[in-house]
Amino acid sequence: MAHYSQRDEATYNPRHGREHSPDLRVSDIPADAMAIIADCQVPLVLVGVTWPYELAKSPLLYANAAMLDLIGRNAESDLPAGLQLASLFRIGIPESCCPAEVELFSALSVTTAPGGVPLAGTIMVVPVKDRLGRPAQRFAAFLAGEPAPQERRLVISLLRAAALALAQSAEVATARTTLNTVLSSLTDAFMSVDHSWCFTRVNRMAAQACGMAPEDMIGRSFWELFPEAIGSPLQAAAYRAENEQVPVQAEAFHPRFGRWSEYHVYPSPDGLGIIETDITSRKQQEARQRLMADLNEAIRLLADPTEMMEVALVLTGRHFGASRMVFAEIDPATLSVGAYRQYVDNAPEFPSDITLGDFGEAALEHLHRGHTLAVEDVMTDERTAAGLEAFKRIETRALLAVPLTRSNRLLALCSLHDSVPRQWSSDEILMAERVAELIGEAVERSRAERAVRNGERRLRLATQAAALGEFEYDPASGAMIRSMLVDRLFGFQPGEADTRLAPLLERVHPDDIAAFQQGLADALAGRSDWNHIFRVVHESGRTAWITSVGEVIRRPDGKPERMVGIIRDITVDWLAEQELRRARDAATEASAAKTRFLAAVSHDLRQPIQAVSLFLELLGNKQISPDVRDLVGMIDVSVKGLQGMLNGLLDAARLDAGIVKPVLQTFDLDELLSRLAAEFEAQTSAAKLMFEVRPATVAVYSDPVLLEQILRNLLSNAVKFTTRGCIFLECVRGDTSVDIHVADTGPGIPEDQTEAIFQDFLQLDNPARDRNRGIGLGLGTVARTARLLGHPVKVTSKVGEGSIFTVTVPVSDASVKQPEKAWSGKEQWQDRILAGRTVLVVDDDHAVLTALQMLLEDWGMRVVHAGAFEEVADLLAHGQVPVLDLVLTDYRLPNGATGAQVIELVRQHPSHIGIAGLVMTGDTSPERLIEAQKVECRLLHKPVNPDDLKRALIACF
Repeated sequence: MAHYSQRDEATYNPRHGREHSPDLRVSDIPADAMAIIADCQVPLVLVGVTWPYELAKSPLLYANAAMLDLIGRNAESDLPAGLQLASLFRIGIPESCCPAEVELFSALSVTTAPGGVPLAGTIMVVPVKDRLGRPAQRFAAFLAGEPAPQERRLVISLLRAAALALAQSAEVATARTTLNTVLSSLTDAFMSVDHSWCFTRVNRMAAQACGMAPEDMIGRSFWELFPEAIGSPLQAAAYRAENEQVPVQAEAFHPRFGRWSEYHVYPSPDGLGIIETDITSRKQQEARQRLMADLNEAIRLLADPTEMMEVALVLTGRHFGASRMVFAEIDPATLSVGAYRQYVDNAPEFPSDITLGDFGEAALEHLHRGHTLAVEDVMTDERTAAGLEAFKRIETRALLAVPLTRSNRLLALCSLHDSVPRQWSSDEILMAERVAELIGEAVERSRAERAVRNGERRLRLATQAAALGEFEYDPASGAMIRSMLVDRLFGFQPGEADTRLAPLLERVHPDDIAAFQQGLADALAGRSDWNHIFRVVHESGRTAWITSVGEVIRRPDGKPERMVGIIRDITVDWLAEQELRRARDAATEASAAKTRFLAAVSHDLRQPIQAVSLFLELLGNKQISPDVRDLVGMIDVSVKGLQGMLNGLLDAARLDAGIVKPVLQTFDLDELLSRLAAEFEAQTSAAKLMFEVRPATVAVYSDPVLLEQILRNLLSNAVKFTTRGCIFLECVRGDTSVDIHVADTGPGIPEDQTEAIFQDFLQLDNPARDRNRGIGLGLGTVARTARLLGHPVKVTSKVGEGSIFTVTVPVSDASVKQPEKAWSGKEQWQDRILAGRTVLVVDDDHAVLTALQMLLEDWGMRVVHAGAFEEVADLLAHGQVPVLDLVLTDYRLPNGATGAQVIELVRQHPSHIGIAGLVMTGDTSPERLIEAQKVECRLLHKPVNPDDLKRALIACF
């Protein structure tokens, strides 16, 4: 039994790796080499190797014919599997033992041929090395007896040649196996062809790509299986690679398989090797990128939205190979198609009478929610079942519709149509959505840009028409971008001044430079807006007034980035404004003069009429003949007519001049009604008319004097024009206002004249110009006063039945005290109330003073008279005034004194504290009423009717 030395054991320690790797098979030895080994007369065996290495235990793998004869076996198949070499030979101590070199062992054959005897000899062993140089198997030869050295060398050479042949054959087999493994693991298709273009090798991916089994392709012609490749870039690449013996790359599209392939063709001695890579996805991506690039280029070059849509639809429709592509704009309110453009390829035009609703409610609802609608076949899809007739009309079987929505509102629809069923890939859906969004945004942006351009054009035309100069100022550099008009406004020719602000500042008027610079600094600092008026002095000496308005644009940190604004020459407007200001000042002065004139006229004209009225009252109370009394009556009528005309003219003039200013306050409406009831009781009784005033029990917010004047004029008209029947003064309260009605049973007013009656000097029922009915200013004054107070006045009338005038006055929430008494019917005056009363009468008009003294004395009163404030003071100072019951005074007195001051002077006397006062004045302005209220006295406007005076006197007690 052979044993290893320590050196051998160290060399072949299993920790250094396995001694042999893939098995080497005799069948891998080329046939010509194997024939030499089989026919060799030297007994040969091939054994495996076990570890630890021991030749005797090595399994027998192969024995040639000579060896079989030696051991008495007929064929190699008689050798049992795993038969050890020790079963054939008793192996002695080796002459040399190195597993990596040639080994020599003494041996004695155990089995022999029948009838033979065991043979002693030498076993010569040569290792068979693998591709890494490691011993894998051993070839062994048995030489009987003592072989000669030459025989040994010959056998060793034979063994080494057999070992080398086996190792090389194994290497080739391993390479073939590795190649097959590599080819099978490739994700690309690989095929090889010989020089006649017959397949010699095909991997799994190539067979799958061609839809065939590998064994069905081996040996067959490439051009027989793929005739469509004739004339393709693949054929040209293959011929070039074969002829020039260089690797060649080519790309080609396979219509049969619907894919793009990239080919790498490599020449070899046996033919060509071809690697095919599926580049369909890459080509599709490139196509999508080209489409997006073309769309962006079209959008960049085309400004018209319609042209933009048409080009985009053609490019996209051709990319998808669709029979139709449509981009429709939707009215979100009605879901109707407002406008659309389409690309058509062998499909009918889109009918104009088809609406979205024709394609089915389910499909429309899907789109309205903003979801893309991908339908492979409209005939089988439930979402399009209701719209089959519409799809048939447009010859659509497959549909890909992308909605464009904003804030849940359907604004547009981009759809692809195909005339045959089609499965839409996820890439196609994504691409369609991108294209739809791009087209929608581009159209929307284009229209917005067009609107901006149109706006800029209109602005430019407007600025040119308005002579507006535009500028943009950079505060950091002092540079300006400005229109040519700006230079002209500063007196420069275009291009004469540089782009800085400095040359323009030099033309600003010296007195305005400081304010200009301060205003600019304030605007840039954010303390104020830029809105400045300044003067510019041209080189010719002309001075122009300029106005400039601008806005400061700021950076995110708040610092000014630039100022944009406009300037305009306002010289003409400025001069006109100055002229207007002078005219306004003159008009104001004229108005003040008119006010002073009216105040003077109002007082001075009323004084003589007041005196005449009082004298006529006195004269009427005397015992005179009937003829004289008739004469006095006619004079009284004329005076009253003159008094009415004068009051109307003066009131209208004061209202037109704006002298009258309303003093709004809360007051009891019934108090006002009571005064009117008392005033018109006698007039209505004399006219034999029924007169009724119904209390309102409401507080109103108005000017009591002006409201009383409105109602007085309406009642006066009712008395003048009503010959029979009645007159009513009543109130109807609403939530926020009260309607005051003045109703009469007069002749009525035609419907077409209800507005004309408020014109001055117009009287419908006074053809004879009866002056007892006035001159036609009453209703005109009513209209003016109502407008001044903001109280609407309406009239309803029917000819022959009468009229109702309504004044609407706002109510107040203030509490209202109940009136002390309601006026209804005739009031009985008690002259004894006045008899014996002492009254101080003050008036600077001698005639009026005399008439008042005589009238009051005729009523039984004692009169102390004076003509001025100073006279009253002297009388009080010297004790010449008895105990007074009342002070009756004119308002306007000499030396600027007033009747209110007279009353206050008398009240300062210990005997007359709280004495009643009554002021008569021709001034009807509200200020007089306020002044009278302050001194707590009554106020009467001249000319005063004697009856009104008597009632006022009685009311003071």
